[in-house]
Amino acid sequence: MKTFFYLLSNVGSFLFVTLVLAASQTSLWMQLFGFFPPPNSWVPTLMFFVIYRNAKEGIALTLFTSLAVSTMTVSPTFLFLVTSLSVYLIARYAKHRIFWTGPTYFMGLCAFSSAIFPILYLVFSLIWEKSPVHDFAFFESIVRSLLTALLALPVYYLFLFIDTKTNKKLPTDSGNLLYE
Repeated sequence: MKTFFYLLSNVGSFLFVTLVLAASQTSLWMQLFGFFPPPNSWVPTLMFFVIYRNAKEGIALTLFTSLAVSTMTVSPTFLFLVTSLSVYLIARYAKHRIFWTGPTYFMGLCAFSSAIFPILYLVFSLIWEKSPVHDFAFFESIVRSLLTALLALPVYYLFLFIDTKTNKKLPTDSGNLLYE
């Protein structure tokens, strides 16, 4: 029962932090900075799942988190879920090819994922939507990626704190990135 409580509090904490970050991206950012592109504030959560969760748990949490965040976007839910899952799988593949420990890797993975998200969204939109997205804001995508990497640093330490408080053990080495 105690293990279930820790798991529930861990998932609930991650979801709460992600929703607060996404809400600040969609509302507070516009009030403070106008039309300057905001960071993709939900991407660090997905990348933390890539690095510090096993595949089953990571995919389930990615779908659950993406479903919650998709309510704050104008994109179709299916398209947002498929794009988020694709970003998760590409980042997971990249993690198995190139990995080092620490926050710099996390920041780089967040920037990379934030950069490929609009490209994948554009491709999937062309495939599945009747009226697909036609314009790709290249420089806005670059700015979002850089801002997402900057946001990832404090979020990384917050997520480590949440994992510590909810008794989630971090992986012991880079070769075995699965929880016990």
